[in-house]
Amino acid sequence: MKGGSWRKKLVIRLLLAAFLLPSIGFGLSNLFLLSPKGRTYISSRITARIQLDTSVQGTTWSPWNGITVYGVRVEQPRELRGEISKPLISIQSVHLDPVWKQVLRKRLDLKGIDLVKPNITLPIELLSMIPTSQPDTELAMDTPPDLAMNQPSPQQTTPSTTPPAVVPAPTEPQPTPPQPPTIETPAPPEITAPTRFIRLTDARLRIVTTMSKSPLYEVLGLTGSIPFAGKKTQTSLVTGAISTLGNKIAEDMKIPLDWNAPALTSNPNNGKVFGIDTTTGIQLALTQGLPLRIIASIPEQKDKEVSIGQSTGMKLGAVAGQGIFQGFLAYPASWQGQALVRSMSIDGKHLGNETHFDSGHALFVFRNGALSCVDARLNGEDISILSNATLLSDGRGAAVMRIVAAPETLGAISSFTDPTGSPPYFTPLHTPQRAALDLQIFGRLGEFHYKPNPKAPPILVR
Repeated sequence: MKGGSWRKKLVIRLLLAAFLLPSIGFGLSNLFLLSPKGRTYISSRITARIQLDTSVQGTTWSPWNGITVYGVRVEQPRELRGEISKPLISIQSVHLDPVWKQVLRKRLDLKGIDLVKPNITLPIELLSMIPTSQPDTELAMDTPPDLAMNQPSPQQTTPSTTPPAVVPAPTEPQPTPPQPPTIETPAPPEITAPTRFIRLTDARLRIVTTMSKSPLYEVLGLTGSIPFAGKKTQTSLVTGAISTLGNKIAEDMKIPLDWNAPALTSNPNNGKVFGIDTTTGIQLALTQGLPLRIIASIPEQKDKEVSIGQSTGMKLGAVAGQGIFQGFLAYPASWQGQALVRSMSIDGKHLGNETHFDSGHALFVFRNGALSCVDARLNGEDISILSNATLLSDGRGAAVMRIVAAPETLGAISSFTDPTGSPPYFTPLHTPQRAALDLQIFGRLGEFHYKPNPKAPPILVR
């Protein structure tokens, strides 16, 4: 009797231990992850991977609910923290749904990712930190996959109507050589695994600069699902307000997404920018290097009105444009792009003053980390404006603008362009009826200088 009772107690204790130990371990592990040491441990792992200082407010996990990281904050590079107060990335919570069998094998395989209120602030000063080294040769030989939209049709070859100079003599018919058998390449098997998504809730994206208090570009309320694995599907993202320099340019845009592994495309996507119709196409391949291509166009359109604030705007008799950006997302040194915008019959207004230009255009080029406005001009009978600018990958930049008009017109303009109120200086031209007002900006990101005319002392831009 006593022997049986002892064995029964041992079995009960073992069962209790088998039940309680995992529960105790589960509770202790979550307490550790929420403790200062646990937060430091998770933060250091992220910092080591992305090479940017990172902090988290806590982490929890469970076999049935996955892993959730709260209060993620990725700081700006040290060189920019004094000028940019907002972090590079902040996320209210990141929820990961892992495949636990793969985790036990030390492999990260995710069934889904949920990002709640991700907030991204990208300074253009990051251009100065793009490495100049090129990607691996084998990878550089690859090209991003082509987009289906806006691809030119193959050129048609017109047969020549001119007869050949020499008519060849007829020859005896030759036997037709045997043709090799046709080998059919089997199509890749269709993916039937469930689609996996990155789900965004109230995401925000800002592109900023140390030279402006207002974001250069801002997207609010970005919400939706982005597929990244599994069978093909169609989803969409919805945006809230989209603005540039504090001026709203669009709202409630729907961005369609097509997933057909390994390509994620948005093609085409119609929208409006400053009231002008635009079409964009995006394709990202989830392969080595993450090849990316973005094509944007402004279809030719007439009689458009653009408002930039209450006191500045223009009417365009006609406008059209196109641009392309491509490269390997994981290798910034491979990024390149260009854009061209043309317009006709431009009526501009600013602070009650109105000016007419017959035509205008702007050409932008981005290559090797350098962004250039190669040529921008507005041509008018009474006044013309010519300019170009370049921002180099090391942070240096320069821009020049020449305003050509009658001297009395330039005198009125200089009262707005010269904050010192000094007597203006005009560059003489071949005819006394025209002169040029030359403006210059030069320096380094965070320390630019402005010259309202070639003889004026430089003014530090703050």
